[in-house]
Amino acid sequence: MVTSHVRLGTSVLIAAQHIPFQLAKTIATIDQISEGRFVAGFGAGWSKDEMRAAGVDPNLRGRYLDETLDVLAAAWGPDPVSYQGRRTIVSNAIVGPKPASRVPVLIGGGGTPRTIERIASRADGWLSIPFGSKGFQEIESTWNKIRERAVELGRSAEHLEHIVCANMTLTSELAGAERTPFVGTIDQIVEDVVAASEVGVDELIIDLNLQDPWFTDSRKMLDTALEIFHRVNKTLKHTVADISLSGSSEPR
Repeated sequence: MVTSHVRLGTSVLIAAQHIPFQLAKTIATIDQISEGRFVAGFGAGWSKDEMRAAGVDPNLRGRYLDETLDVLAAAWGPDPVSYQGRRTIVSNAIVGPKPASRVPVLIGGGGTPRTIERIASRADGWLSIPFGSKGFQEIESTWNKIRERAVELGRSAEHLEHIVCANMTLTSELAGAERTPFVGTIDQIVEDVVAASEVGVDELIIDLNLQDPWFTDSRKMLDTALEIFHRVNKTLKHTVADISLSGSSEPR
């Protein structure tokens, strides 16, 4: 399968568990191969056990994320490259490859003040996940805070991108009122997609989770995805996405 339009990305990559300079070169290589379609999604991480297993002080994970973002900016910028941080020292170096185009950097996380500040001050957008019965209300509130803070810092909020990553669990019966978004019947999932479009979401990624017995094969997954897609379009009375299906229904 060969694609020409589908974007590639990470959601999310825990920056503290990677070598920043090597990561910059890896992402640039993938962006070159994909002809500028890479989206870099980063997070500070939450699992202290994971951090310790990777030899990382959990209390420094936020600082390591910030340093990684600094290293990416330096490595992808003009040569010669110089940078000195806690984990990375680059001195007057010629660094390649460079990305094919400017790589969007999105930050994942909840609505903590530090996450809001990090996204508003230096990222190209937010990767959010709706949790609990107030998932979309909290997402809308946090997104508004991010945009407002970006403007306060002299940045344009219009250029910030908001992507929701949803883990879908399909049920045969209606889920209760306290359900997490994207848990329930097809009807409820469609309602959630529509709700996402109403709170300033630019892109929605639905993970079908290979859930048995619903998704035991790729045909079942595709049929379910298409049903949701067409029902959402019908509900909104306009096209929310552009897809092309030909023969084997391969993405472009």
